[in-house]
Amino acid sequence: MIRIKISHSKDKQFLLFAIFFLIIKLILMKDVTIYAITTAFADDQLMVHIAEKLLRLNWLGGYNHYTLAKGCFFPFFLAVGKFFHIDFISCVQIFYALSCYLFLRAIRPVICFQWTIYPFYLLMLFNPIMASSEVIQRVYRNSITPAQVLLVFGGQLGFYLRYQYGKKFSMKWAIVTTCGFISLWFSREDTIWVVPFLIVSAVVIFLKALLPFLALPACRLPITLINGVVYNSWTDNELTHGAFPKVMKALYTIDMEEPTPYTSIGREKIEKVYEISPTLASIQDSLDAVMDLYAAQSGRIEENKKCGNVENGWFFWALRDAVQLEGYYKDGRTADRFYQAIYNEIEIAFKNGKLRQKATMPSAL
Repeated sequence: MIRIKISHSKDKQFLLFAIFFLIIKLILMKDVTIYAITTAFADDQLMVHIAEKLLRLNWLGGYNHYTLAKGCFFPFFLAVGKFFHIDFISCVQIFYALSCYLFLRAIRPVICFQWTIYPFYLLMLFNPIMASSEVIQRVYRNSITPAQVLLVFGGQLGFYLRYQYGKKFSMKWAIVTTCGFISLWFSREDTIWVVPFLIVSAVVIFLKALLPFLALPACRLPITLINGVVYNSWTDNELTHGAFPKVMKALYTIDMEEPTPYTSIGREKIEKVYEISPTLASIQDSLDAVMDLYAAQSGRIEENKKCGNVENGWFFWALRDAVQLEGYYKDGRTADRFYQAIYNEIEIAFKNGKLRQKATMPSAL
């Protein structure tokens, strides 16, 4: 591996270059407006609602089936931007530009021709995805995911390269990785897919690279405690912990043919579960009505509209909506007990042979 010696003056030049073109980009995007989807109750609207509660120091607001289904970092990001009077589009662009700058600084020791770092930065900064309506204009967590991933990979690569050269200040790159990983973990429920990279790199670099894993429980603990005190739900996210994801995993593992692509839990499967689960059957009217509503929405598979099936990714919202309608979301413990009862009944049906079980992805999503 080639080691490139970089002067502090070069670092300052690159920083000024990065700031200058960030300002240019902010000017170019000054007339870009947000794309408000008023019906995105579980997505954009939820993020804004929680951010408003955080600004009022009311934690995540009142408890319902939406409150702990999404991570709290993006609403916090919105609240910070609002507090400092920075508009959303600019806030995202600044965060993304910072991540691009740090990523290129991280890999700079192995860039043979140092002048190429400048066009690299421009290519990353003006990445078309960062002007996409679905990424930037929607007030949703997808807008900051590219920046968070760059921080995770850039920080870990920066740490590794400097660890190889025996630099004393390499801990700052472990901190960059940690910030990216923690923010990503508390933004999305599928962050588990970045963990294999961190595990392998941690083995290569050894102990110091474990900082993200050590920091995660330290950050999860206070969030879990606050949610427990405020909502009686002792978790940081109800889609990854507690009885609800156990129910979803159990439903996915029921061995029945999918009625249409991307539809693992159709009406036929639900009817079968009603037979063995008195708890789920007790909300049959509400769940059937909600599934009909979801199936009729625009963008659904046409065959599902006719049969009232709901595709993967929407069914778990239909289930949570129905449980909310039946009043089980008065607090986290009540909802968790309800889901635990369904899970126990499905497990008994597996053991008794009333339901066939198959292997599937170990995820509620």
